[in-house]
Amino acid sequence: MKNSQSGTLTKGITAALIEGITKSLALIESPDNWLQHDAARDRNGHLTSPDSLFACKFCLVGSLQRSFKSHYFYNRARLAVLDTILEDCSKSDAEIYKTHGIHQFNDRKTHEEVKLVLNRTLERLKS
Repeated sequence: MKNSQSGTLTKGITAALIEGITKSLALIESPDNWLQHDAARDRNGHLTSPDSLFACKFCLVGSLQRSFKSHYFYNRARLAVLDTILEDCSKSDAEIYKTHGIHQFNDRKTHEEVKLVLNRTLERLKS
């Protein structure tokens, strides 16, 4: 019985991660809605919180923060994305991302590379 509950819990967590990362990807789908070096900006280019109703441009971290209201799921998603990044990067890059986090990946890569890592994370979670 315990294993059944554990399996259900794990499936629920995975489903929540997939849903949130899918929302995150949708937020930065267009290059016009993605940015580097800041979590979020409004339509006038002013810094704002990712949770603000006025936020319309997001970095990778900001889009995850906006998509996950729970710190627990946000942190799980951030780690899932980091695992995907670390799979393919060089050893020197891995040390940077392990130390400084996924915002460094966002700030050093292109929009397409950021979208690709989110898509790859989704594929890993779905398999």
